[in-house]
Amino acid sequence: MRLGALFSGGKDSCLAVYKAQISRNEVACLINMVPRSVESRLFHYPNTWITRFQAKAMGLP
Repeated sequence: MRLGALFSGGKDSCLAVYKAQISRNEVACLINMVPRSVESRLFHYPNTWITRFQAKAMGLP
């Protein structure tokens, strides 16, 4: 199955991607939510800029 992974960049997200991959799923991309307002508490976002480097290291867009 081809899927996108909701990804915060933390260890839980990394583990979820790893488990998806070893279960013969194709992780096609990482999806990272960034709130419009810095006051938002809905998403974990302090280091979201690192996600692009993590995706590149995984060979993902």
